[in-house]
Amino acid sequence: MLHLLYGPAASGKTDLLMGRIRAAVAARTPGQVLLVPEQYSHEAERSLCAACGDSLSLYAEVLSFTGLARRVAAETGAGDAPLLDQGGRLLCMALALDQVAPRLRLFGAAARRAQMQQTLLGAVDELKTACVTPDALEQTAARWSREADELTAQCPDFDLGAALKDDRFCALLRAGIDVRTAWFALHAQALLETACLRAGRSAEQRVSEHIRARGLRPVENGLGSGGAGIVVRPDVSRMSRADRAELAARAERGERVKLSL
Repeated sequence: MLHLLYGPAASGKTDLLMGRIRAAVAARTPGQVLLVPEQYSHEAERSLCAACGDSLSLYAEVLSFTGLARRVAAETGAGDAPLLDQGGRLLCMALALDQVAPRLRLFGAAARRAQMQQTLLGAVDELKTACVTPDALEQTAARWSREADELTAQCPDFDLGAALKDDRFCALLRAGIDVRTAWFALHAQALLETACLRAGRSAEQRVSEHIRARGLRPVENGLGSGGAGIVVRPDVSRMSRADRAELAARAERGERVKLSL
């Protein structure tokens, strides 16, 4: 059973532990282990020897976390297995990246850099600590990739690689939210403004095309606006003041106006 002993500094936590080990040594109960950080192991051994006496080594010992790992490896038979150092792990990561290079969509050439390889090694350590299996990771990556492709079909400006640089976006994905919902949740206002801007430009273009089309339409009986520059009227003497003003304005704009007498 696990017992948690906590309290402020100098509240007697260490003395209580030493007292329990001293009682076990006095009762000749073997297998007592005091697990301490690396930098405190020597000081803990001295304090335990002072508290328990010369018979301490028969029933109790002090171990650091590294010492405990070595003890477990020695007793389970894994002590002789070759272990990779940091340089070996970096080399293995580089070889793995070379094998999957054609499948990389987000890292590309950056995956060949030593700094990126070191970052990926840190990610591997974090995933192992969280007990995330390779199968679960591959399924999640496939789902995100599929959702990103669907979102790209709707929003061509979406870039999954750029989106993953946003800590807020990554936090939403880790919470189980799909890519589309997470993206729209963070960029709803910007997407709305972009849509309004595009709609305005589209409407402006349609109006311009409509005006241009009307301007290229042949003028009937010499009247109408935006003609091709040729006006034909049976009797100039019967033109009204408005007709003459319109012809004068069109001539000022550079149009060629021909009058048929």
